[in-house]
Amino acid sequence: MQENNSIEELAAAGVFDLPLFLVHEKEVIKSFSLAQPTASCKLLVILKDEKSETVNENDRDLLNKIADWKDLGLKRNEVIVINTAKQNASFHQLHSEFHAPAIIGFGVIPGEIGLHIEFPENALFTFRETKFIFTLSLEKLNKDEKLKRIFFTEALRPMFK
Repeated sequence: MQENNSIEELAAAGVFDLPLFLVHEKEVIKSFSLAQPTASCKLLVILKDEKSETVNENDRDLLNKIADWKDLGLKRNEVIVINTAKQNASFHQLHSEFHAPAIIGFGVIPGEIGLHIEFPENALFTFRETKFIFTLSLEKLNKDEKLKRIFFTEALRPMFK
C-alpha cells in the first residue's frame, strides 16, 4: 500500500526539480501603508526586513522619498508595504488582495512570491499586465548612490509613465 505524502513532505524530500514556495491561500497578509491607506493601491512594495516587524526608519525614509517623488504621481497612502521576513505571500494572493499595477521587490526575488520567471535585476519589466522591479534590499540600495540613481531614473521613473 502506497503512503500518502503531503506536498510539504515531498518538497522537503527534494522530489521536485524546482524549489516550491508553499503558501496557504487563506493566510492573512500583514501590510501597512506609508500614510492612511486609500481604497486603491498604485504601488505594492515587497521587502524582507528580518530586524523589523514593518520597516526600519532609514528604509521608511527612502520609501517616503519614492512616494513623494513628483515624477511618479504617487501619494503615500497609495503605497502598500509587505514585509515577507515573517510571513509568506504569493503573487496570486498579493494580486487578488491589492490589485497593484506596479510591484517593487527590495531584497526579494520572484520565486519568493511564487513566480518562476527570469528577471533583470534593478530594471523594469512587465509580467501579466503588472510592472515589476526586483532590486537590492532598501539598506543596500541606500548605501550605493550609483545603483540608487540607476534605480530611480532607469527603472522607477519609467514604471509610472
